[in-house]
Amino acid sequence: MKKLSIVGAGNAGVISALHFRKHCPDLEIELNFAPQKHPIEQVGVGTTYGVAALISEVLKVNYFKSKIDQTLKAGNIFRHWGKKNEFILADFGGAHNVAFHYDPNKLSYETCESGLFNVVYRPIEEPEKQIDADFIIDCRGKKEVNLENRIPITNPINAALISSHDVHQFDSEFTSSVATPNGWTFIIKLKNKISVGYLYNKDITLREDAEKDFKERFNVHGVELALDIDNYYSKNAFVNERTLLNGNQYGFIEPLEATATGLYKYIASSGYDYLFNSKSKEECNDNIIEQVKAVENFILWHYQFGSIYDTPFWEYAKSLPFNPDSKFYDMIGFSKRPNYQNILNNYGQWSSYSFRQWREGVES
Repeated sequence: MKKLSIVGAGNAGVISALHFRKHCPDLEIELNFAPQKHPIEQVGVGTTYGVAALISEVLKVNYFKSKIDQTLKAGNIFRHWGKKNEFILADFGGAHNVAFHYDPNKLSYETCESGLFNVVYRPIEEPEKQIDADFIIDCRGKKEVNLENRIPITNPINAALISSHDVHQFDSEFTSSVATPNGWTFIIKLKNKISVGYLYNKDITLREDAEKDFKERFNVHGVELALDIDNYYSKNAFVNERTLLNGNQYGFIEPLEATATGLYKYIASSGYDYLFNSKSKEECNDNIIEQVKAVENFILWHYQFGSIYDTPFWEYAKSLPFNPDSKFYDMIGFSKRPNYQNILNNYGQWSSYSFRQWREGVES
């Protein structure tokens, strides 16, 4: 039996570990964790229902005995996107499909304490020199990204301001994505607080102007965290002899459709296909890039319709090159058919149902 070693126990490391534990109950899995060197994200994380199901099944968490402070996520509400409707509702296709938000620090803790993995608290600088394992998944975050392997993703967002509200000020079971003159803002309900993130383009809007609008528009008292955002992916997910990149080590794109955890799960499944289903590294890498391009296209599609604001940011966003593949247009065609619910084709992380929701929201 092979040995798998995962570097990092943040979101990508945990999801990789859970995926392999689900599909390989007897596999030896080692988690290498150095939180001081590679800290975990500090904002609440949203899932899609497939990722929520993975976490719930392997870690045995539920809403009645919450270990990771998860809160129900029934879908997304887009406010002020497009020109025709104040709200666009995008659920997961029915009441039987729900996901959750969670505290990433608590997910990491519960995973490390679950007894399902051999946890080694040590920093890893050179995985293939320091680790004795058949296969390695490197989830050390973007600090360790090889710039020569990085390819930009087209996106109008490159900065974020993060704050929080008292939990009683917000009671929706949906992630809110609110268009603003300078970009958009997420509002996520966690168990003990509301996480609020103002996303904008720092080359168009000055930091002080963004912060002023953030405080006035969303009644936040201050900025808890300011981030620069790089949108990128790796040309090669497989590096050296036996390493697969995942998480921010592999790539990042702004969180408009909460695609990060779904991509982490897909990359982990590609590693599984390489190890146990005889797929080549080249085929797996091509499949991962196809998933990334689907995310890029679906998110850019949101910006093509603009918002209620005619501002420099939205003019820039609409001007970005948008050249999706033929399958993207096939999905739009499927979403216009009366029996679209029965079509099983997916485009990346989305079904024709998702395409129909967004198309009708901005067109009707």
